[in-house]
Amino acid sequence: MYNVFQVFQQKVLDEDNRCCEVYPESKNLDALLLVFSQAKETFKEQNEDIFKKIDCKLPLEELKEKMRKSEVIFPDASVKGEHVKNFLAAICDELVKNNKDFEKPLEHLQASVKDFLAEKDDNFAQSQIPVLVEKIVEETLSERDFVALLLIFIFSSLYYGPREDFLEEVDTTIWKGKFCPVCGEAPHYGFLRGEDRARFMECWLCGTSWRYPRMKCPYCETENQEKMGYFTVDENEVCRVQFCRECKKYWKIFNLEAYKEYAEEEDVLASMHHLHTLHFDELALKEGFSSGSGLKWVEEKDNGLVN
Repeated sequence: MYNVFQVFQQKVLDEDNRCCEVYPESKNLDALLLVFSQAKETFKEQNEDIFKKIDCKLPLEELKEKMRKSEVIFPDASVKGEHVKNFLAAICDELVKNNKDFEKPLEHLQASVKDFLAEKDDNFAQSQIPVLVEKIVEETLSERDFVALLLIFIFSSLYYGPREDFLEEVDTTIWKGKFCPVCGEAPHYGFLRGEDRARFMECWLCGTSWRYPRMKCPYCETENQEKMGYFTVDENEVCRVQFCRECKKYWKIFNLEAYKEYAEEEDVLASMHHLHTLHFDELALKEGFSSGSGLKWVEEKDNGLVN
């Protein structure tokens, strides 16, 4: 019988396979996802207290008041650096088991993280994720998308994993902010859903989603339609790269109506679609737009589309 972990793991793998159909230029991520998941389960078994569910429920009226005032619930959360290093080591061990060629590069990566955390008094705040990504990429020449995914997986597992029950109950219907109501991060992608094709932005770190006006930039908040546009890649109907010429930022939107032939809306994992459309990000960078999330996901390539 499947446990909860196995059910979720299979859901992720199913979505990974569907994304390979929707975005032919993307690569299958099942091997990497399985390694990450297995490393997490192994580390979790050895460190049960770290992943213990946390009862962090706020009184309903207090939570509603925060939503009305656009106050973030957990601003700039942090985890112990020691936990980050040990969790990273578990993932690296699992990666090396699958491919010995990873051993030296991953040793350099772990050394870079260790040096960074030593300067932070063994405290790792979520606001430091983009900073650490840049440091690792520069010092080790590791792939940027892999480093970003690795650090997000670790931080989300350590900080937001234990708060998962609470996060699932957060009602964001009255939230009007342009950033995540739970952790305060600026979004990088979102989706259209429902009969009215309402736009929802989704947090790349904790997974919280909230409704946001379709005709408004999620970064500078301009509603000047002459300043905004979009492009697609190979006439793909599921993913659009939207951009704002006012602030020079871009974001990705996944149309769940166009995705219906592959899966029902409730089964869609926007984060998986994001990982499979990083070549869309490369084109957005080439066109002179930058990531509004503050995290640079990919390196710039040499071809572009937008005039």
